[in-house]
Amino acid sequence: MPHSNGGTAGGPAPRTASRPPAPPACATFWATKPHRIAVGLLHADETRPGVRETVQGLLDMARGLGLANVLTDDTARRGRVVAQWAAMVDEALG
Repeated sequence: MPHSNGGTAGGPAPRTASRPPAPPACATFWATKPHRIAVGLLHADETRPGVRETVQGLLDMARGLGLANVLTDDTARRGRVVAQWAAMVDEALG
């Protein structure tokens, strides 16, 4: 059954090109700056194997949870996911 947003019940709305892609300088900033900030805040030693990937995964998870929070209120489940990720990051970063 179609919805007003163009999607169907249980399915996503179709993607539209509502805005142009970010300029290269902006894309580079958002690809590197949050990572450097996270590395500093976590006191992560990126010379250790897997640490860079752990920080990248943490940032990807945070972006995904931020988007999910916009779409639905699933606070209890997200709280459990964040707690599990925190334990994994603590273990990976030492």
